[in-house]
Amino acid sequence: MSILDRVVSSFESLGGVAKLKDIYDVYKDISSKEEISKTFDRSIQARIEENSKDSDAFKGKDIFRTLYGKGKGVWYLKDKFKNLDEAKFVYEFKEKNLDLWNEISNKKIHSNDFVRNEKKIHRGERGIYRDLSKTKKYSFIDGICQSVLDTGRKYDDVLTETHLTYYYPDTSHKTRDKGEINSLKNSYKYNIPIFVVLGLGKDKTKKELRLGYVQRFNDNQKSFLISFVENSIQKILPIDDIIESQNEDESKDELFASGRERRKRISSSRGNNQPKFNSDVFNYYQNQCAVCNIKYFLDAAHIVPVKDKGSDNKRNGLILCKNHHKAFDDGFFKINPNNLKIEIIKEDKKILNITRDNLNHLINKPGKMYLEWRYKKYKK
Repeated sequence: MSILDRVVSSFESLGGVAKLKDIYDVYKDISSKEEISKTFDRSIQARIEENSKDSDAFKGKDIFRTLYGKGKGVWYLKDKFKNLDEAKFVYEFKEKNLDLWNEISNKKIHSNDFVRNEKKIHRGERGIYRDLSKTKKYSFIDGICQSVLDTGRKYDDVLTETHLTYYYPDTSHKTRDKGEINSLKNSYKYNIPIFVVLGLGKDKTKKELRLGYVQRFNDNQKSFLISFVENSIQKILPIDDIIESQNEDESKDELFASGRERRKRISSSRGNNQPKFNSDVFNYYQNQCAVCNIKYFLDAAHIVPVKDKGSDNKRNGLILCKNHHKAFDDGFFKINPNNLKIEIIKEDKKILNITRDNLNHLINKPGKMYLEWRYKKYKK
């Protein structure tokens, strides 16, 4: 991949408009150590200026534009936005939310009046809040999400210290539901920080505030994966999928969880990484059971189990329906790591309702080292 390709990917992962310093940070994440020289930032700036008609150094493709003029250090992808005003609107919406977070993040718990009226972070009782009077502009016919509310009393949202699996609203107001979902998808597309408003159990007078970024969405599972900014530090989190697509190297996969991952696996529902693992697995495979093709009641199953400190790498996972997840965990069948053949250990294939002979139909395959560990562990 060329320097220019990585620069474009860096912009994409930040929503198409960003400060140069943020582009530098992301560029380092998608490049090997050997590709990062002491002057790599100058190379990036040179590629941007060479490919922008806003620059005197223009001599290539017209890919980038400056947001506030020469020397201001903020650029955007020309084809990502309808015009300059739209790019500026998105960038300033991001900056406003980051500035507000910087102002309030020294305190986690706030009164309802502070959240709703004083700072107007979340209004009303619906899960997704968007201020259409301010954000229904340009291409954003459904507006842009400002915040999501998770009280823990509705839906099956899964909350941990690092992530939230947030399910699509499903109410009698279908048109409004769709608009709210689209507003949150806009936050994903342009990597806009949103506020996550959390309930505090029986105390309905106060809320916990977090800052998060939508890392991906899954229309089949009807869910969003939201990653939180760690602690109270103002930070831009690039979109996971774009970064990961540049860093796919299966040889670097780890069989077991690192120490950091293991510490997260405590009894509290906020102490594990299951939302991220689930989202990664469902994003990696087709949305159906790997052994029977059912498309409902699906789980992201670990191949090397959590109890054996199996890693949360997506290739250590399979999508299985709840019945076959249980059968897999209880050792009713295993998968040959060499030919991906499904081998029955207990009962028979017909009783287990396994309709596949192997996993070769999967476009993306599970990691061989995970299958080898499991295959040896569950010998007949």
